[in-house]
Amino acid sequence: AELIKGALFFVVFFAASCGFTASQELIVSTPGFKPLHRGFLTLCHSASYCCFAGLELFRDGWSPAKRTTPLRDYAIVAVFCFLSVFLANASLGYIQYSTRVMVKCLKPLPTMALSRIMLGRERAAYGVWEYV
Repeated sequence: AELIKGALFFVVFFAASCGFTASQELIVSTPGFKPLHRGFLTLCHSASYCCFAGLELFRDGWSPAKRTTPLRDYAIVAVFCFLSVFLANASLGYIQYSTRVMVKCLKPLPTMALSRIMLGRERAAYGVWEYV
């Protein structure tokens, strides 16, 4: 049963990722698409994250009384996530979408480096080549 749930999750996740990538490519490649629209695309992207996160919290029965992390920390993360998406969309004026996707695949490397620097973790459970 767990194997079936895992496989189903993977299929749904993969389909959603492909749909997201294809829709963004269609939007960006539309004739007349201007840099100003990239900001709106980022706003829609962030709003979608907020809506889906809210739905997940509602589904799990979360309430503000259960919050353990200060809202300031969430706000900082939200600003960096928004800037990351905004700058990634702005980069589409200079690079192709497929190039952006390939560079985005390198995201775990800075995360691993910051984990070691900021949290003092010596090594993760996996070796470096297992991440690559």
